[in-house]
Amino acid sequence: MKYPKCERFALASTIKNTTYEAMRYVIDAYKEYNREQKITYLNKLDTTLKMIKVMVRVSYKKKYINPKNYAAWGKKLANLGNLLGGWMKSCLKQ
Repeated sequence: MKYPKCERFALASTIKNTTYEAMRYVIDAYKEYNREQKITYLNKLDTTLKMIKVMVRVSYKKKYINPKNYAAWGKKLANLGNLLGGWMKSCLKQ
């Protein structure tokens, strides 16, 4: 990534921190036994993933990342969204 120095400590750092927050929600949901609480964590994870998508889109529009990086991010985030949707669906069935 080619973020300018001013954005390295703003946008890039926010993407990194939000990614760590998403990992935290995955762990919390995995360890939770209460179905309602698990769904709450999964909803928070969904919101966090949407926030990462927005920040990556901003990075692309400001030309901090190239189209190839943007496509890779999009593919990975779409895959995570699909996995999350399946996990939420299975929790709601129980």
